[in-house]
Amino acid sequence: MSATSSRSYRDPTELFDEPTVRSLPPRPSFALRVERWAPWLLAASAFAGVWYFPNLWLLKAEWKSDLLTNVIAASTILAAYLLTAATILPAVEEKAIIQKLRAAKYYGYIVDYIARAAKAAGSLLVLSVIAIPLTKVVSETDRLKDHADLLNQIFSATWWALAILSVGFVYIATRILFRLLRAPR
Repeated sequence: MSATSSRSYRDPTELFDEPTVRSLPPRPSFALRVERWAPWLLAASAFAGVWYFPNLWLLKAEWKSDLLTNVIAASTILAAYLLTAATILPAVEEKAIIQKLRAAKYYGYIVDYIARAAKAAGSLLVLSVIAIPLTKVVSETDRLKDHADLLNQIFSATWWALAILSVGFVYIATRILFRLLRAPR
């Protein structure tokens, strides 16, 4: 006989200790919406800007190896930092600010900011690692030579947009984390 079949379900109050319907977080204010969408708008602007400026196209640039090396190092550090920061949140649970954020249902926003920043930094890291062999493939493959400029344009615009998005998310997440750590108990 299984453990679940030995329970008595005659009393409906035994079924649910907590309400099953989760309340939604409060409607975000205008400032919170701006804070959430600003990195995306900057990234879209960067995509559009790089699309029309061939000097910023990455795959054929002379400066690409130095930039990609530094971005790979920085993205690795940022992704590790943000994942470490996510482990700090349970350590500051007793702070009054965390309790207030949980009560006001804003704690989820903070976790989302950290998750977005870690994902953006990790994605930039992966795209930067892909860029190194891609430059050789584009320049050496005869079939791709006809489309090399278009591939360079698309890849570069995407890379720069992701770099701006990553910087924006990391900035917001870091600012919030420092506020939480400085908050009084």
